[in-house]
Amino acid sequence: MSILVFLPLLLAAGPAEAKKPSKMEQAMLDAQAQAQAATDASMVQAVDRTRAAYEASPSIDTLYGWAGGLSGAAQTGTIERGAFPQDHLDAFFAAAEEHGGAKTGGGETLGLAAQVALAAGRKGQALVLAERALASAPTNAALLTWFATSNDPAPAKGHCTATLRAAKSDISRYDTLTACDVVLGPGWAGAEQTAWYEGETARRAASQAAHTAQLQAELTRQAEEMKAASAAREAARAEAAAASAASSASSGSAGSGVVSVRLKVTCGEKVRMFEGSSPSSGGTYGWQSPNSVRNLSVRAGDVLCIADDRDKVQSCWTASGGSVDLEMGCGGFMQR
Repeated sequence: MSILVFLPLLLAAGPAEAKKPSKMEQAMLDAQAQAQAATDASMVQAVDRTRAAYEASPSIDTLYGWAGGLSGAAQTGTIERGAFPQDHLDAFFAAAEEHGGAKTGGGETLGLAAQVALAAGRKGQALVLAERALASAPTNAALLTWFATSNDPAPAKGHCTATLRAAKSDISRYDTLTACDVVLGPGWAGAEQTAWYEGETARRAASQAAHTAQLQAELTRQAEEMKAASAAREAARAEAAAASAASSASSGSAGSGVVSVRLKVTCGEKVRMFEGSSPSSGGTYGWQSPNSVRNLSVRAGDVLCIADDRDKVQSCWTASGGSVDLEMGCGGFMQR
């Protein structure tokens, strides 16, 4: 989490010249609004469950769950957009005051409460809660909120040192060093912490680079597979076109002989079939029922072709002989 997350909350919107958005801009704004509304609805639903759990069994653990839910809502902008009614927030702050600092976990809850207050626009309350949290159980949430609300730089190093000392994970340790480096400058925490931070930064960069390379390799592989599949489809269409042309040519020399065909459909699904001289020169398309038998008469040299639902030919059979038993599967023909 970056300290920059909190900075927009402190900036008042300045006057702007009214400008009607274009259709594309409006569509993007509408899509963004829909996404935010969906996020807000989901966050409110989730937080309501944590509040219900606290009210059913008030304890520091259930309060921490409620605080964590509201903290997540603060980070998504849900609180800032006013999705939670004021009485909900008032109830939460009252519960945080009751438990804050009194028991193990209370200080952490105050830190999350400070974050929630800042997102709700309660800057003064956020500062008070952040300072109380930093005095009892320093966390990154409390520290970042204090940075965003305090005008007094003097305690900054003390708060940073206390939060770094209280860090329970390398993630919290790294985030604290990152935030405090912005305010105090690199190296404020001493040579050992600085060396660890530089090493961790390099490790994260290498991990991200490896992840990016892996993702790029996967995208390249998918693109190659799509290209190969497209080439295969083009080859199949070319083969079908050649077969149709050959059928058309042979029909000119085959005369007007009639071929009796007993067509047995062995496919378990209905099949789209072309019947005629060739797909490019004339004929009809129709559907053949699954597992059905049909008797038909065609001219020698005419073709029967299996097509997709867009009438693109997939496989063809050319009529010849006097009487034929022909099986039509889902993807091809077999003459008996």
